[in-house]
Amino acid sequence: WRHNGLLPFVEPEQIHHQVYAALSAGYRGLGFWKTRQLQIDSPADRETSLAIELVCMEVDLLEPFLARGRREGYLALQTESSKPKNNRKGDASFAASFSGKEAGVTVTGLEGPREHDAAVISGNNATLILGTAWDSYSQYVPGPMFEREVSLIVAASETASAWQISSSGIRSLPREVTAGGLSLRIRNFDQAAAIVVTSDPGVIRTLEQKIHGMAERSAAKHNELAELKYLRVLNTIETLREEHEIPPGSDALMTSARQMLDRAQFEMKTKDYHESTLLARDAMRNLRQVQQLCWKDAIAELTSPTASPHTISFHTLPEHWRLMHYLDQQSFRMTENLLPSGDFEDRRTILQAGWSRNAADKSIFSATADIISDGRMGKMLRLAAWHSDPSAKTGSRDDVTPLVVTSPPVPVEAGDVVI
Repeated sequence: WRHNGLLPFVEPEQIHHQVYAALSAGYRGLGFWKTRQLQIDSPADRETSLAIELVCMEVDLLEPFLARGRREGYLALQTESSKPKNNRKGDASFAASFSGKEAGVTVTGLEGPREHDAAVISGNNATLILGTAWDSYSQYVPGPMFEREVSLIVAASETASAWQISSSGIRSLPREVTAGGLSLRIRNFDQAAAIVVTSDPGVIRTLEQKIHGMAERSAAKHNELAELKYLRVLNTIETLREEHEIPPGSDALMTSARQMLDRAQFEMKTKDYHESTLLARDAMRNLRQVQQLCWKDAIAELTSPTASPHTISFHTLPEHWRLMHYLDQQSFRMTENLLPSGDFEDRRTILQAGWSRNAADKSIFSATADIISDGRMGKMLRLAAWHSDPSAKTGSRDDVTPLVVTSPPVPVEAGDVVI
């Protein structure tokens, strides 16, 4: 959706999140798709390029583990509010324990993430644990993606140690022996964390050397990215303030973010690159909280975030409130329902209204459309497609849409707003 040249903005955290989602799923290659050339003089495009550069630095650091390792499954990340449970649902027979040669990890290999979890990738001399903060709304506007502390249990050898690594620093995690192995605690868990469990000191020495070579660059890029995001969020907030009241607490969070950015610059000058990076990331977390407050305020009275074309991005929230104000002003012009058959309550009405069903002639799928009843929602339209050949290979597909159901035309004129 585009209005007056204003486009939804893909947040840096969303790029980072997608990369970790791909790595956690076991992908061995990554690509970044864009619809136009990034402009060097555009602050927004600079944010995007910095986000890609930083996440590629992380992938470069993790590449030896990712390229040669084997994804075993997933570990549950526990928080203070969570109870021990598997985060991914699937066939119980698929859940199993795996033992590495030097640092084995007990894992549960299951399907889709529901809460925070960690992918476990094992190699000959080390195990990589990729922890990620998942939620159900960051595809719109990223939330805090933060926990004060998460914990996990690793089944490791007696001589194994655990290290948290990033492109700006490496630190040892305290060894806490417990039933089942080592109990590890990650404090200030922000978006994602990479943990290496190994008994080989050489692995750690190699990582330390590599991180030392990229820490200054990583800190500088994190500072620049955080500064650009701060200015963009501040500009959107001021524009939004002209259309709607800013949620309480937003200004305080912006002030705190500014202070963190100033401290990050100071630490950069003293060459404490890891601390500078942490402060820049803390500032970005504050900015995400501001964005989330404004976004939740905008969708509070909507049936879904997709009910308004402008709530799919923080950048377009001012346009959302302009649209809401316009609808309020034009409410007296609201027509009756232009598509009464769209509730699918009566089959005869649907046929008489002119709905059409078109199934592809040449497709590997069979398809059907029918009206079903649901105890909570009433009647609804159900579309279904399945392989015509039951023995067809799982995952096979073609480029033909197997079924299209089309409503009758709805009369509108240029400039109309359709709800």
